[in-house]
Amino acid sequence: MLNTPKTQAEGFRSTDALFNINNSIRNCLSLIQNETGNRRIICLFDPPIKLIHGDEEKISQVIIHLVKNAIKYSPESKKIEVRTSAENGKVKVSVSDHGIGIPGQLIKGLFEYSKQDNPQETGLKTAAQIIASHHGQIGAESYVDVGSTFWFTLPG
Repeated sequence: MLNTPKTQAEGFRSTDALFNINNSIRNCLSLIQNETGNRRIICLFDPPIKLIHGDEEKISQVIIHLVKNAIKYSPESKKIEVRTSAENGKVKVSVSDHGIGIPGQLIKGLFEYSKQDNPQETGLKTAAQIIASHHGQIGAESYVDVGSTFWFTLPG
């Protein structure tokens, strides 16, 4: 899990409003539909989840980034799953692919900035800061040659 210092994370949160996370995901997918190629994106939404507090635009940036990464790193896969669920009073959003996967020892570093970072490769780090600014958590599970699931939680 990422623990971003509060002062750093607060800079990523600009508006706080109620919004429907499932509708936001649908909107994000429609924005990137031309980039999905021959992949089928399956949405599995927990129906009771409706409204959450936060900056919808920033959360949408995170969703788009996770889906684009799934597309990029699963070139042979025909299916990507985007899911919402309720867990311990929080909303969980996950994006799963059946791509190349990531070795376990590299996962934590995906969300933490370092001096060696290439500015073009900081999307997950920025996503982590956005989620931290919303008092949520972000993470991933992955298996090499099987696929990855990137997820984040937000207070419900």
